[in-house]
Amino acid sequence: WFEDFGKIFYDRPDFAYGSKTNGYSFEVLEKRHIKDEYKYIYFASMQDLRGAELVGGNFDKNNEIFATSW
Repeated sequence: WFEDFGKIFYDRPDFAYGSKTNGYSFEVLEKRHIKDEYKYIYFASMQDLRGAELVGGNFDKNNEIFATSW
């Protein structure tokens, strides 16, 4: 997805990309978005999201993603 983002948004400096493995962290993206520095695309796999306790999974994770007003 990181590579695809570069191909699609190559001419859009007002967008940034993040994930757990590439690009910016969710925390950094959200802080910069709030400051109105740029919009962002954050990739999270369905498997990772489903593992969160908030949606019936077994792990305390991804809380900030679920708490975000998309």
